[in-house]
Amino acid sequence: MKKRNTLAAALAAFLMCAGAPGSAVAQFWQVPIHVQIETYRYDLYFGVHPNAAESFNAGIDTIAPPPGFTPYAAFVISTLPGTLRADFRGPGSTIVWRLQIFNAAGKNAKIWWEAQEVPRPGGITLNDSLDMLAQDSTVIFSAGILEIEYTQPTVAVASPAGNALPEALAIVNYPNPFEATTRFEIRGLAAQPYVLRIFNVLGQEIRRFAGATHESTPAAVLWDGADTRGLPVANGVYFCRLELPGAVFVKRIHRLR
Repeated sequence: MKKRNTLAAALAAFLMCAGAPGSAVAQFWQVPIHVQIETYRYDLYFGVHPNAAESFNAGIDTIAPPPGFTPYAAFVISTLPGTLRADFRGPGSTIVWRLQIFNAAGKNAKIWWEAQEVPRPGGITLNDSLDMLAQDSTVIFSAGILEIEYTQPTVAVASPAGNALPEALAIVNYPNPFEATTRFEIRGLAAQPYVLRIFNVLGQEIRRFAGATHESTPAAVLWDGADTRGLPVANGVYFCRLELPGAVFVKRIHRLR
């Protein structure tokens, strides 16, 4: 998973080219998340702190006791102390937390969270499939590790000529993650041409759309999840790159089937 995230982050940086981000990543936030297994309840937190790293952060993270023999839930890290009640990471465009359910084989674990605490713009998924902004709870059967992945999906590159970008400019797509089709909307632009390109994690272009925006209405592009040959693409992470005369925007998207 870490190798995949590193590759995806590197590709996003490549697709952006060099430049200053159009919006800053939030430097501090936390999301409460709760796990109920039978009569056992665990109240946990994950988030971002400007002074945090992936390992244990003394004075920032909160240590959780090691698991015993009863159903249990905690965030896990690869270094001591191993289990955390509150797990914070440093700011970044892609961040992953690992929530582990212990001693729950054959049991249901209800998980719910406070999605309103996730900063926007941004996307957050559970196990690459559940959009944690679109719903605020789920039920997991049996024990195991759940991966929570946050992405800061939209970045902008200023034009070499220094043209100002409209503050309201944005590219959004829904649903994300998507199964069959996803709709892109380009908002807040003056009338101008654009190119929207879709890449896989290897940096290969698989689809391209071209058009023009109009000031009065958002430009819309519908992607059916197929490549240039009309064949459906595989599940996984993709990037859309919006190219304008004065800027480039990159966004991460997820395909599920």
